[in-house]
Amino acid sequence: MEEFLHILRKSPLFYGVNDDELYTLLKCCAAEQTRYEEGEYIYRMGESLNSIMIMLSGSAMVVQENFWGRQEELFRVKEGEIFGESYSCARTAVLPVSVVTEGPCEVLFLQYQR
Repeated sequence: MEEFLHILRKSPLFYGVNDDELYTLLKCCAAEQTRYEEGEYIYRMGESLNSIMIMLSGSAMVVQENFWGRQEELFRVKEGEIFGESYSCARTAVLPVSVVTEGPCEVLFLQYQR
């Protein structure tokens, strides 16, 4: 986690938070760092989401799948960006989109409810 602190410090989510408070917040929010390979799903359409995610390295696409299984790219999530917050905070029962990695990446999951 140490190697990604510079990314977290720049995040608007942690604006004005010093390093000691940041460590406390990460622990309190049950922060979990996960590595993905290219083409892996971080979340699939239809799953529920209760985490806010920060892309620590790499990138992913948020896609919407149609009836025939074709994927339409809605937007890209790049290093340092927050994603999933709108679905997590709105307590959407199921995701209407999928999140697929474009290459190797690492994602930090923060439990919204905590």
